[in-house]
Amino acid sequence: MWYVNGIYFFRRIILTAQRNSLYTAYSLAWNPATCRAEPTSFKNWHHKSFHLFSMWLKFILQPILLAQSYLVFKTRNEGDIKTICLTFEETVYFLIGIQYVSHLTGYSRQESFIHNFESVLQLDKRFQEILLHHNLSGRTSIHTASSHIVKIFTAVYFFMDYATPLMVFTTSFSEHHPIFDFIRTISQSYFRTSIPPSSPVHIIISSLTFFSCQIVMSMNSLMILVIANPLIVLYLWTKFITPFLAKQNLRWKNIQVDLKFDKTIQIYHNLTIMTTLQSDFLGQIVPFYFHHVIFLVISILGLYHAILQCVLFANGNQISVVVILICVVMITSASLMEWFIVSFLAKASSASRKFIGKMLYNHGNDKVRRRVVKSLLPNSINLEYLGSVETIRRGIEMDYFLNYVSGVMSHTITLLLATK
Repeated sequence: MWYVNGIYFFRRIILTAQRNSLYTAYSLAWNPATCRAEPTSFKNWHHKSFHLFSMWLKFILQPILLAQSYLVFKTRNEGDIKTICLTFEETVYFLIGIQYVSHLTGYSRQESFIHNFESVLQLDKRFQEILLHHNLSGRTSIHTASSHIVKIFTAVYFFMDYATPLMVFTTSFSEHHPIFDFIRTISQSYFRTSIPPSSPVHIIISSLTFFSCQIVMSMNSLMILVIANPLIVLYLWTKFITPFLAKQNLRWKNIQVDLKFDKTIQIYHNLTIMTTLQSDFLGQIVPFYFHHVIFLVISILGLYHAILQCVLFANGNQISVVVILICVVMITSASLMEWFIVSFLAKASSASRKFIGKMLYNHGNDKVRRRVVKSLLPNSINLEYLGSVETIRRGIEMDYFLNYVSGVMSHTITLLLATK
């Protein structure tokens, strides 16, 4: 159900990453002969360039952004609102991107990354082969769900591949860009010279920043697919093996069309093993475990500066359209990503609980089968640093997203009350 689309999006992202780096710095390559992803060799100059890019992010770009964030925070009442907003946005953006880039600098990590991604797709393919000769009539809801997922991913990656670069280009070449503002401040303070926005220094800094943002954006696209891959397979196949209402002898009854009990339990156990392995693998990538905190901070910063602009407008002062657009993008992207993760986690957990309930209803009269079904726990991929017994028992639910919304509102109000 997802195998072909998963391969398509994986290939698309790898080729886009090569294009965004101008075919210079990338860690994964696509082999058209085998239709598989391959890690770049240590001897390959593309891999060396990618490693140098990682060092550039860690030891040059990010320290400058952190220093600029400190300066902006100290002079926030006197500084330009555009520079302040761009500074905090890019600092958080590259802090996350560094984790993704660092994870793919090692050859063994690249192999493990590809292996874990492909193992989920191979499991999906294996399930399809097992059920190749089964009667799959009445499963239109699953095909509909699969097509909706493909449409969502197509829209998301179209936006990230074509619309986002235009926004990044505009902010990178702006005179309010944080790195350019930092260099200009240092130049004025220590060398008593001013760097105009149209100078070669500004163009070089903006070009390097735009280039860095594009590579990091490719890593973000790749990680979105990696985290979605097991969630989609888990959700679709759990939904597939769940008994559904079908008409039998002029009566509606929960039945499984040509799918035996042992085959159903086998698929469910394989999904359980997959979720355990994927939870361990995704836990190695630090931002995944802290996605709630990361998106919370991004949304708070965006909402805080957007409300400040509204206050300025209400008082008759001039506002910045650029700042408002940046804030809207920050809030929208962070909220959609958090909703996407929580939604698929909740759907997978809900489908597992529904599966167990219907299987118990259908096979509860059989003593052995009842014991087998009662031994099952809902399948859920753990993406939380701090879990709980309730999470293990029921999985993530949509209430978790309400906690995110509540946290954004309460912390933003606290910041506004503390603002002079």
